[in-house]
Amino acid sequence: MPGPSDHLRAWLPHVLLLGLVVAAVGLLLVVVWPLRDPLLLAGAIALLTYPLAFLPILNRLRASAPHWPDDRNRFVAAALATAAVGVAGALLLVGALWLALGRLEQVWDLLAGVLLGDGRRLDRAIDALVRKLSRIVELYPQLPWDAKLVKASLRELLGRGAVGTDMLGFLFKGTVGVMATAAMTLIALFYLYAQGPHLVSQMLHWLPLTAERREQLGERFRGLAVYVAAGVLARAALHGVVCGLIAWALAGANPIATGAVAAFLALLPVVGPAIAWLPFATVLWSSDQRIQAVCLAISCLSAAWVVELSFQRLARRLGADSLWFSFLLFCGLVGGVASFGLRGIIIGPAAALTAAALFGFLPAVYGVGREDDAPR
Repeated sequence: MPGPSDHLRAWLPHVLLLGLVVAAVGLLLVVVWPLRDPLLLAGAIALLTYPLAFLPILNRLRASAPHWPDDRNRFVAAALATAAVGVAGALLLVGALWLALGRLEQVWDLLAGVLLGDGRRLDRAIDALVRKLSRIVELYPQLPWDAKLVKASLRELLGRGAVGTDMLGFLFKGTVGVMATAAMTLIALFYLYAQGPHLVSQMLHWLPLTAERREQLGERFRGLAVYVAAGVLARAALHGVVCGLIAWALAGANPIATGAVAAFLALLPVVGPAIAWLPFATVLWSSDQRIQAVCLAISCLSAAWVVELSFQRLARRLGADSLWFSFLLFCGLVGGVASFGLRGIIIGPAAALTAAALFGFLPAVYGVGREDDAPR
C-alpha cells in the first residue's frame, strides 16, 4: 500500500511544473504590462475587423496564388489588412479633424505639431479646437466640459507625440505616447491577423466542443462581427451623418457636433433613432427658430425610417437579434468609454461581441433548446 512519501513523490513533479508555469505567466504579465493598452486595442480591432479586412484578402490570395504556402498567404494578407486598417483609420482621423476644425491648414498644423513636435503649430490647432468646443458648449450648456481643462488635457496628450522623442521615451522610459501607441497597435494587429487564428484554434481544442461546434462558434463570431460593423455601428453613424447634414442644411449647425450627438443617441435600442434629432431641435425651438425645428424633426424622422428599414432587413439576413444586441453594444460602448476613454469606442464593442457570441452559443452546446436552434 503506497505511503505518504509515495504520494508526495508522485505529485511533487506536477506541483513543480505547475509552479513553473505560474511563474512564467506571472513574469510574462509583468513584462507586457506596459503594453497593455496597445495590445488590448489591437485585440479589439482584430476581433472586429477580422472577417471584414483580413478574410477577404486571404481568400483572394488563396484563389489567385494557389501554389503559395498557406503561411505565406497569411503573412501577405496580414500585412495588407494591417495597412488597410491603418490607412482607413488615418483617413477617418483626418476627415474628422477637417470637419471639426473646418480648414485643412489647421488640420495640417495639428498633424505637424504632433508628428514633428512643433509646439507653435500644435498650440494654434488646439486653440482652434477649443474655440469649436466652446461653441458646442453654448449650444448644449448641460455638457460637463471645461474649455481650459480640455485645452490642458489635449496639450498633455498630444505634446509628447513627436515620432522620434515618443519612440525613444517608450524604449528607455516606458512612457507610451500617441505615436508609440499607434505603432505598437499596428505591429500587434499584424501578428494577431497572421497568427491569431492558429492560437484560437489551439485554445478551442481544449474546450468540450466537437469540430462541428467549433466551426459553428467561429461562424457566429464572424456573423456578429459583420453585424457590429455593418448593422449597428454603421447604422448609428449613418443616423449621425444624416442628422448632422440636415441640421447643417436647415440651420447652419456644426455637422460634426450634431452628428456625433445624434450617432450616440442612435445606439439606444428602440427609441434611439427616433430621438437622435431631439437635442438640436430643442436648441432651435428655444432660440425661436421653430420652423427650422419642425422641419428638422420631420426630415430626421423620415430619414431615420428609411435607415431603420434598410438595417432591419440586414439584421434578419444575418440572423442577429437586433434589439438585444443593440442594447448590449450600447452598454459596452458607454462602459468602454468610461473605462478606457476614446479607446473604449473599439474595446467596448469587441467585449460586447464576445459576450453575445458566447451567450448565444452555450445553450445549444449544453442541449438547452432544439438542436436546429444552434447558432449558424
